[in-house]
Amino acid sequence: MPDVSAYLMKENAEQKAYIENTLKVPYNAYCVDCKEEPSTHFNVGFGIWICTNCAKLHVQETSERVKPAYGEIWDLHTLKVAHYGGNQQWHDYLEEYKSSNKVKPSWRYKNGNSKWYKRNLQMRA
Repeated sequence: MPDVSAYLMKENAEQKAYIENTLKVPYNAYCVDCKEEPSTHFNVGFGIWICTNCAKLHVQETSERVKPAYGEIWDLHTLKVAHYGGNQQWHDYLEEYKSSNKVKPSWRYKNGNSKWYKRNLQMRA
């Protein structure tokens, strides 16, 4: 089988620097769900930073598009979602609507308030 690695688009230095700076924000540095592990992935639908284990759950339970923080190029829309979103915005939204952050992702990310948050974020981006 031929080596296709030369044909894959890699992240550029500007994108890497932007992500590194975004992950320096205290709310983004750790997973928004478990709050224990460092953030390694980005949920593009909700604009939140999550760890590897929670990323697997997001893909299985919510069918959201999840991208690794490093190693592949992000499109302009994903970068805009990262700009407008973030773990603090999601946390504040959950607090405002008194949604528990302790419930399973399959419910937390599929209720009506969460769907509104996602649609609004996607429109802004």
